[in-house]
Amino acid sequence: MKPMSRYTIATIIFSLSGCLIDPYYKLPLDYRPVQLDDGWEIAAPEEAGIDPAALDELYERFFSKKEFINGVSLLIVRDGRLVAEGYARDRADRDLIHHGQSITKSVTSLVFGILHDDGVFPYVDEPLSEILPESSFTGDARTHDITLRHLLTMTSGLDIDNRQFAIDLLMHRPKHQDRYLLSRKLYAYPGESFFYRDADPQLVSFAVQYRTDRTLENIATERLFDPLGITEHYWEKNVDGVTLGAHALWMKPRDYAKLGQLVLDNGRWNGQQIVPEKWIQHSTSIQIDTRTNTRHPEHYDYGYYWWIVPDLNAITAWGHGGQYIFIVPDSRLLVVLTALPDADSPPGMVLDRFIPIVKIVLEGII
Repeated sequence: MKPMSRYTIATIIFSLSGCLIDPYYKLPLDYRPVQLDDGWEIAAPEEAGIDPAALDELYERFFSKKEFINGVSLLIVRDGRLVAEGYARDRADRDLIHHGQSITKSVTSLVFGILHDDGVFPYVDEPLSEILPESSFTGDARTHDITLRHLLTMTSGLDIDNRQFAIDLLMHRPKHQDRYLLSRKLYAYPGESFFYRDADPQLVSFAVQYRTDRTLENIATERLFDPLGITEHYWEKNVDGVTLGAHALWMKPRDYAKLGQLVLDNGRWNGQQIVPEKWIQHSTSIQIDTRTNTRHPEHYDYGYYWWIVPDLNAITAWGHGGQYIFIVPDSRLLVVLTALPDADSPPGMVLDRFIPIVKIVLEGII
């Protein structure tokens, strides 16, 4: 087992337990960011056009012992400047990598967009069967019709949920996991039904490695993380050495914010186009109906591994337990939350309960 792969299993156990968080332990309120040599410019709330009273209200609730009890960090960025950041449980969390859970999917989308522009994957409608070897397709013949678009929109039709995925791939650890996934029965023809889960982005990671002979993590480090100045991160691999494309990326909170700012700026960072603007536009636009023709209806729209909140004209990466990179382009606003993934702690865990946090800031924009 790789040194940090134990964290994946620990996270699963921790998430299922729902009783390991001490809701009464919170630090005194402090949300003033410190200037570091990490690429972030610091601005006072007034300089960024935010009413300080709104941030006082927000962080008083975040640091309270009654709300957001699983919250770890909360960062506010406006116009590309870090305005506020609070660490409710340990100020050292600013400098520690944190499990982003399914924020990982959105990062996988960014890397795929780079490769798409490179011509590695010129067509999102390319069948997976033209990328992976024929030996990968040992089950239902209809799996040959699964395309990259189906994987990017969670519509492969493969009959495997996240619980089964975690048990089989992360604990039983079968070899040739691409064969295992593609041997599953189909509950729907590819493209017919939305079903949010980890299997589809994992197959994207397989596609990347088969087509480039490099891991998703290796490409992300060279083409995405290094240009952003993200030097400390960890991205777990499965037993085949293939990057876990759905849920296993670890970063510092400020670095998750860099990814959000990159998307807010249409793929640019410090004047450099890192991710193609066209891919940012496509991946953060509605690509699939999540309310009908779906195995489990969702409340929000979906792009290519990005959730879309039409009411706020916003987009977000969303990870289990309360991990968010929430972007409101019209207001040039970015809100990042990291949290302990406690399954029984509703505040901050689901998007319906996180959006009110964002609205406090939006209402405080001067």
